[in-house]
Amino acid sequence: MNSQGKIAENGIAGEGSTPSFEDATRELEEIVRALEDGKVPLGESLKLVQRGRELSDACAQMLDEAELTLSQLAATEDGELVEEELDWDEE
Repeated sequence: MNSQGKIAENGIAGEGSTPSFEDATRELEEIVRALEDGKVPLGESLKLVQRGRELSDACAQMLDEAELTLSQLAATEDGELVEEELDWDEE
C-alpha cells in the first residue's frame, strides 16, 4: 500500500476539507513521513505537498484565532481576580 493510501485509510480528512487542529497536525506528520520516505511517485508527492500547504495554512489560521480568544487572570490591588487580554509582547 502506498503512503497516500495510508493517509486516506486512517480516516483523516481528505483533500479540500479542513480537519480539527489535532487531525491536521497528525496528517501533516504523515505527509512529511511519506515524503521523507522517498517512495512516493512524483505526481502523488505534488498532491501531498499541496495538501500539506493547505493544512499548514489552516493550522496557522486556527492558531491565530485561538490567540485572539486567550485571556489571563490577574489580581487587582484589592485581590479581586479579573480577566484581561493576554499581552503577547511582554517577556
